[in-house]
Amino acid sequence: MLKLLFAWSKNYRLFPLLSRKPVEKPNLSIMSCVFECLRVPSISSEVVAMVMEMADNLLDASQLEADDEENDLMDCGSEQG
Repeated sequence: MLKLLFAWSKNYRLFPLLSRKPVEKPNLSIMSCVFECLRVPSISSEVVAMVMEMADNLLDASQLEADDEENDLMDCGSEQG
């Protein structure tokens, strides 16, 4: 499951899925559960690295959006062959 969420964190269009909260528990989100993994004493270094990279991916979202918009603008002027 963590690998799936990690993959989602690499695509800013899927970020809304990571921020969803159940109606009955509005203080609970997927990412809050992911960050809770860091509190487990027996956590492996691979899991720590994955969670930290997920956080980095989410923080870099503004750059990803800018890059994607720039690519979309560049594609508008290209000829289709």
